[in-house]
Order: sequence, then structure tokens, then C-alpha cells
Amino acid sequence: MSLEQQLADAIVSAFDHLGGEPLEAVRQALYQRTVGDWVRQETTTTALIGGAEMAIPGLHALTIPAGITFLLHKMATITWGIGALRRAAIVETAQLSDLRNVLTIWGNNGYYDASQLSHRAISLPALSYVLSAEGYQQLLARSYADESDERTRRVALHLAYHFVGDERMQALYRHQLGNKALAEALSVGERPEPPLPEDNDLTRRIGARLALRLAAQLSARVPARLLMGFVPLIGPLFNAIANAGTLQSMADCADKYYYEAVRPEDWQNLNGPEHVHHS
Repeated sequence: MSLEQQLADAIVSAFDHLGGEPLEAVRQALYQRTVGDWVRQETTTTALIGGAEMAIPGLHALTIPAGITFLLHKMATITWGIGALRRAAIVETAQLSDLRNVLTIWGNNGYYDASQLSHRAISLPALSYVLSAEGYQQLLARSYADESDERTRRVALHLAYHFVGDERMQALYRHQLGNKALAEALSVGERPEPPLPEDNDLTRRIGARLALRLAAQLSARVPARLLMGFVPLIGPLFNAIANAGTLQSMADCADKYYYEAVRPEDWQNLNGPEHVHHS
């Protein structure tokens, strides 16, 4: 099995185990004043651990797999923290994932293309809007010609429809907006069933193609790490800089993603209603 395929398998496995992490990342991030402060904190921590990973020449080959798993964890943490500081809803359910979308952007060398994502990021005001009785009904009655806008509309309705039974989403919402906002969202009566997102948008797992693309980017660094790891002092410094650079590039992609978050006025004005949807 090639190195890239091994890394791809490791990425899929690591991603599957990251589903329960967003709340802790949000808690940590909201102690920071700005996105810049959060990114500096996380890149510094990751750099220091990356240096320690290479501290003993000759043993570094054994620590590289664990180091990459840790790096993926930090890429997830920095993503969710940026979302919280940008006042976006953190969407990580059994079917949907902001992290997968940001990794898609990262795997595409930072190029943001909403058509490649399962949904656009959703701002907290937009989530609050769709959780309200009026907002839900209004969004249910709309439809958009733009594929990305339409997918995002369906995802938002899906989140709102399942909100009462989604304890993780409730915990994130309460932590970001408070108990009163959560109580208001939960007080809405039964919502009509919305149209489902497309089947491929209801698969949270990373696909084989994306996993291989991510593995290719990460594996490009492995030979240099193996070589530099035999050089005292230089090896730890090299790995620290490499880890910090990887995390910074992920942070840039997360910021692009959450900067483009849909807002209530977007649903009310963007493209206009193409036709009335009947559930």
C-alpha cells in the first residue's frame, strides 16, 4: 500500500473520530478576543508539539503517524474556533460537516468554490431565523435557481427540523447564544417536514477522492520530515515550522468559508424565489 493510500485511510479514520469535538473548540476559542489571537495560540501550540515530535533523532519515523493524526485534530479545532469567533453556526451532525467543507477548500489549495461544498456556512442570525416559526415557514416556501443556495436552504431546514432531537447542536447553540435563545428555539411548535438535501449532501464521511487529495498534500512533507529528523536541532525546527504553516493555511481556508456564511437577508433577497415549494 502506498504512503498516500495509508495517509488517506488514516485521514478517514481520524475524521470519523472528530465528530464530538466542536463544543470544546468553541469554548476555548471564545476566550480569545479575535480570530488572529486564536490562530496564533493554536499555531504556536502545534509548532511546539511538532518540534517535540522530532526531538530524538532516529525515533521520529515512529512518531510521524501520531503527529499527523494530532495535526488533523488541530486543523479541526482551529476551524471550529474560527467559526465561533466569526459568529457562525458550527454544523457537525451525523450527516453534515463544516469541517469536511473546509478540508475541501484546503485540498483545493485554498480556492473557495461553493459548488464543491455540501452547503455554505450558516451564520448564527441565519440559524436563529430558520429556527423561528416565521423564518422556517418563509424559507420552506422559497426555492433558488443557484444550486449552492438551494442546497444550503435545504440543509438549514434539515437542521431546524431535527434541532429538538439534536443535543450536540443545542449545546453549541446555547454556548454561543445563551439559554434564552435556546429556549425560544425549542418553544417553536412542530415544524412541517422539509425537502431533504441531496443524498450525497447527507454523507458526513470524507470521500475517497478528497481523502487522497488531502493525503497527497500531507505526504509531500513526509520525506523531508524523515530526512530532517536525523539532524539534531534542525529537525525539530523544520517540523515546527511545517506544522505551523499547515495550520495557518487551514485557518485561512476556514476564514474564507465562514466569511461567506449565509445571512437571513441572503435568503430573503438572493436570486429571489424561483417558485413556491409545496412540502
